[in-house]
Amino acid sequence: MEIGLFLMTAGAVVTDLKEQKIKNKWIGLWMTVGISIAIYRDGVKGFVSAAGGILLPIFLLWCAFYIRKLGAGDIKLFSAIGSFLGIGRILECMMAAMIFGLIFMGIARIIGRKKKTIRLSIPIFFSVLCGIGGIY
Repeated sequence: MEIGLFLMTAGAVVTDLKEQKIKNKWIGLWMTVGISIAIYRDGVKGFVSAAGGILLPIFLLWCAFYIRKLGAGDIKLFSAIGSFLGIGRILECMMAAMIFGLIFMGIARIIGRKKKTIRLSIPIFFSVLCGIGGIY
């Protein structure tokens, strides 16, 4: 599971930086893998947890997307991660990613970076690394 999370988020960072988008095929592949693992491990209960992990980021982040403060690819990436982590741990991952995002934005402001946005896939990647490492 940890290897899948690492590969998924690392690949998302690469395509996000290179093409300024996270491809739907990439998200769909990993979401399918996450759901399959959940079903294999815990059957119907695993499917329900994975489905909740997919839907919760969409529900919680819809307003940020609607007012154009967050991209659809970032929400889809959180949902794909949620298929692995389930409804319980996706919130921890999202909160850690937001904290990393704030730190990166603060650093960008301090060094005088002109662009006011950052690619959220990078803080999400760091959040996943912390989760894999047992920090949260």
